[in-house]
Amino acid sequence: AADRLLGMLAMTLQRFEQAERFLEQAIAFDERTGGRPWLAHSRFAMACLLLQRRAPGDAERALALFDEASVEARDLGMHGLEQRLAELRRDAAPRADAGVPVAGLSAREVQVLRLIATGRTNQEIADTLCRSPNTIANHVRNILAKTESANRAEAAAFAVRNGLLPPA
Repeated sequence: AADRLLGMLAMTLQRFEQAERFLEQAIAFDERTGGRPWLAHSRFAMACLLLQRRAPGDAERALALFDEASVEARDLGMHGLEQRLAELRRDAAPRADAGVPVAGLSAREVQVLRLIATGRTNQEIADTLCRSPNTIANHVRNILAKTESANRAEAAAFAVRNGLLPPA
């Protein structure tokens, strides 16, 4: 559905109301036409929007969309999408220690640091978190400064030492 692409564009421009309308139309179209692979992608895009917007109730709705899209992706053998959904859902799930900052890192910086520790590039992190590579580069610079790390490997070691990595 072209609405999915328009929704993703609106999301990039942070026009969240427009993006939500387009993505809802894309989901409805994909359901109506039986486009199961596209339905999984549309649900993924909507979940990314909700996580970026952060309005009340968005996190819960995003988690439900991750679950629905994951079932479709698994059933259809869409392993790449299934992996991206699992990573983003894991990082979006509420944590008991979410309110405890380490080294002054924001929740987003902890999320980026976790992905750095798994060996992801800035582009891969941007794709996973539905953000611009430039935004991720800014987060990486902030992480290196706050953790007093000289490079990504030292930052990953910091994450390990401080228990910032989720259980495998």
